[in-house]
Amino acid sequence: MVGIQQIVFIIVLATAVDGFFFNWLKPRKSGILPAKKWSDFHVTFKKFTDLPETSKEAEDDGWTKTASCGASSYFNGNRYVLYNDKSTMVLYDYNGDIAGMQFGIAKSLATDLSFKNKRHWNEENDSLVITAYFTHPSGICNGKRTEDNLYIQVGNSPDDVMRIPYLESDLGSTLWVKGKCFFFMGQHYWYNISKEMSCDDSFPVFLLYHKGKLTGFGWAMIADLKTRRVEHPTPSELGYFFESKTQPKCLNTAGALTTQHIYLKKYPLTILCNPFKNLLSG
Repeated sequence: MVGIQQIVFIIVLATAVDGFFFNWLKPRKSGILPAKKWSDFHVTFKKFTDLPETSKEAEDDGWTKTASCGASSYFNGNRYVLYNDKSTMVLYDYNGDIAGMQFGIAKSLATDLSFKNKRHWNEENDSLVITAYFTHPSGICNGKRTEDNLYIQVGNSPDDVMRIPYLESDLGSTLWVKGKCFFFMGQHYWYNISKEMSCDDSFPVFLLYHKGKLTGFGWAMIADLKTRRVEHPTPSELGYFFESKTQPKCLNTAGALTTQHIYLKKYPLTILCNPFKNLLSG
């Protein structure tokens, strides 16, 4: 597998041809309603695996329905899973349209203190589960879906959510801390981090922006989860995603790291950065 350091040259080359080679990849206008910000969904850096956008597509592709609207007290949506891989569980609304994502990890793997007594992790049988919605959860199961926006559930009820700004310019008054931009990912933001923080206090979500708009997010945790849907950055690679002045030192000795990038953009390969400013600094 090609490592991050081995493909920095590709970043420089891709940046140089952004206005030419990738122009044909850019999505055409398709008459999408203004309330719908995203129309394509992918997971995992370098794989960019498509996710079914409707429950019918999910069923046609072999996904299994594991929960229905109203069946759970801690989240809203009809949930589908492929091959019992709980790292990538997709939620659909009353009409069968994609409405959110869940990440589940076995309790036996979630042993780090960053998992303990955190309201954003909900217990479900032998797993801990974290939930994100692509629209406000109040309209998911009653056919009254609202405008698209990203919400992270931070409690044991779908009413307890954190609204994520769609525009990068609106992050200024929040606790989101700017990291680095990395090609085919975007501009990273991390929640309430600092160089001297304890990793026990880490929040397992990061945001991704491109050209000033939210185009993705992801999960990040101290755990060694084995599935093809996740990534495992090494301590030596963290400098690509954090600014040196705010990169938590505790991550260098925290142990195995598991991340997953979730893209809300049709063509992740058009997400480019300034490699000299963002990759070779700090």
